[in-house]
Order: sequence, then structure tokens, then C-alpha cells
Amino acid sequence: MDLIEFTKKFPDEESCKTHFKALRDAQAKKCPHCQGTAFYWKNDKEVYECKECHYRMSLKKGTVMEHSKFTFREWYIVFHLMSSTKQAISASEMQRQLGKKYYRGVWEMMQKIRDVMGQRDGKYKLKEMVEVDEMMFSTDTEKEDDEPNKRGMGSQSQTKVLVMAESSEISPEDGDKVRRHTINKKVGHIRMKVIKDMRAATITEAATAVIDSGSGVVTDGCRSHTQFKDVFAGHEAYVEHDKREVVTKKLPWVHVVAGRCKKSIEGVHDEVKRKFLQFYLDEFCYKFNRRYFNDMFDRLLLAASSCVPVFRHGYGKSASV
Repeated sequence: MDLIEFTKKFPDEESCKTHFKALRDAQAKKCPHCQGTAFYWKNDKEVYECKECHYRMSLKKGTVMEHSKFTFREWYIVFHLMSSTKQAISASEMQRQLGKKYYRGVWEMMQKIRDVMGQRDGKYKLKEMVEVDEMMFSTDTEKEDDEPNKRGMGSQSQTKVLVMAESSEISPEDGDKVRRHTINKKVGHIRMKVIKDMRAATITEAATAVIDSGSGVVTDGCRSHTQFKDVFAGHEAYVEHDKREVVTKKLPWVHVVAGRCKKSIEGVHDEVKRKFLQFYLDEFCYKFNRRYFNDMFDRLLLAASSCVPVFRHGYGKSASV
């Protein structure tokens, strides 16, 4: 949906609220008090009322907007900008577009949407053949004042991320939607997960949560991947005698998407805190996985209307937006 279409379809608060109510009406709802599933809509109060216990539930209850003080149209503008822009947009730019005085509320709103994006992708698993590798992402340094700086994999300014990408050989039927010449494979869906360490148990646990057990996985010869043969249908491990050969021929897409994601994050953020990195990874993966869809705005709204974000920043009672 382009900007002109968006402004025509959602010109004011009432149009956004009506549209969101239609989404909520079409979804199954459960009373948080008695677990009932039948509701009246009380138009004078603009709330759902449970037919069993008469508990009243707002239109935002059970959605990404729960406890929010922002208007429906402000939320819709953020949904549109986050789903229609190919590159990531910063919270400071979103604050400027909304004309808001304070940064924090807008930033938390965007984090909640990223949280919902991750929850939506979490409903699906990667299948068939999947490339798997570990990457390091730069994050805000987290160390004690007297703690010495570490280098390499143990650096306090680097966070370990498990990158996974469906990939398969290019066929004539694929048309022009795949990169040719430089990469000999096409990419499907991707996922990225922050991991605490490089131990085999940690990596295996993260991978099995994302990849279907009937799939095959392709990795380098790292010892952290030794358990994959026991949990997946197949495991191809390539020893890095020629690292360029392994990267370009066997594991091309995990490196491509990780590089793009790093550039996307660095383009709008000077430093990302380690505890928030997963939300930015979820946004990149969500948008990449739907790169050929023309209805990403509608898909994001559907997810936002049926998911409650887990995100909490820790500002206390005033943290809600």
C-alpha cells in the first residue's frame, strides 16, 4: 500500500478504529475473567462485553495496542511506515513524522511491533534445505568499569547470532526473482536468533526451535554443529580449507542476509543494546520473508490484532504507551 492509498483509506481516527474493529470481530476472543468466547459489542461504551460474566474488554485488549495511549491512527501510521519502507526507520524519524514531543513512547511502540513480527514468524519453521552459521553483530559494550576489553568471539561489544536461511538450487522456472551469477542458489525464508554462547548444546537448541526436524542443514565444519546429525534428517558439513569457496558456494545466503541486516541496523542506530538486538533481527527477517508480498501492511495488522507483545523495557509503571 503506497502513501496516497493509505491516506485515502485511513484519513482519520474513526476510519482506523472501524477497520481495526472489523479485524477483531472476525477473530476468536476469550474472556480473561471466565474464559468465555461469546461477546456483545456495546456501541455506547465501545467495548466488548462477555455474555457469561459481563466482563468488559476494550478494542485494544489482547492486541499490540493493549494499555496504549496512542490513537488508532497513530498506530496505523507506524504500521504503514514500518511495513512499506524497505529499509529500517529510526524511532527519532518516526517521532518526527508523528509530531510527538517525547521519544521514549514512540520507540517502545516500535519495539512492540517488532516483537509481534517475531511472534508471527515464530509460528512457522524453516524447511527442506537450510544454511546455518554463526555471526557476530556489533552491540553496545556491556562490561564492568574495571573489566578489560576482550577481543574476538568474547568481545563485550559483539553479540553472537545464529543465522538460518532456506536455500535451494536455481531452476529455469524461478524467473528473474533470484540473484544469478554471483550466487548459485535461491533463498526462501530466513530466521536469526541471538545466542548466549557457541556451545553445541546452545546452537542445537536454537536451531531445532526454528528448523523442521525433517529438513537437511548445511554448515561449515565447526564442532558446534556436531549434534545436527542426530536431530535433523540430513547434515552437510564443509571444512573450511577454502573459506571463500564455502561462503560463496555452500553457505552464500546466511552471509548475504547477515550483511544486509547489519547494514540496515547500523544505518539508523549508532548502538543497539544487546538485550534489544533480537527485536531488530525480527523486524529484518519479517520484512525479508515477505519481500514479494504486496499486502504486508494488512498482514502486519492481522498479526498486531491477535498478538500481545512480550516486550517490557523496565521503566516501571510508566512504561506503557
